Amino acid sequence: MKMTRKMKVVILGAIDSDPNYVDKFKRVEKLILSKVDCVVLTSTNLPLYLTERDYMRLSMENIDAADVVVLLPCWKRSQGASTEREYCKRTAKLFLDFEDEHAAIQALLRLRPILAAQHAYTEQLNDLLRFAVRPDAQTNGLGREAAQKLPIATKTLLHAT
Repeated sequence: MKMTRKMKVVILGAIDSDPNYVDKFKRVEKLILSKVDCVVLTSTNLPLYLTERDYMRLSMENIDAADVVVLLPCWKRSQGASTEREYCKRTAKLFLDFEDEHAAIQALLRLRPILAAQHAYTEQLNDLLRFAVRPDAQTNGLGREAAQKLPIATKTLLHAT
């Protein structure tokens, strides 16, 4: 049985400059989880006593793994969060400012089906590439069963090549 993929959201904001960062992150995480069916990644569940470089490296991994990044308003006061925001811009990662909580939640709700469709299409394209690299020996090409599973748009691409 294949699991349905959930949207992954990472929360970023000031940590070193905000002694109450855990409460802020947890409040936003709870709010998002109460409204949006997703997985939330935060820096609040990382182990203590790592170096700043280690935290930044782990944060970049979270950003890469996420579908969308939520920036708490306190990001502006943090050099690390500013660097993370710039990384999002350079890597074309979707990010939302969480200043207007209602608008941000609505944006996440609108993004969910779009990202689900994007992921489904990406999976199908990956299947197509896998079959192109390892063609079905019996049909001397893309297997009939695999071709039937691909959407009409992808079949059209196959006939055009």
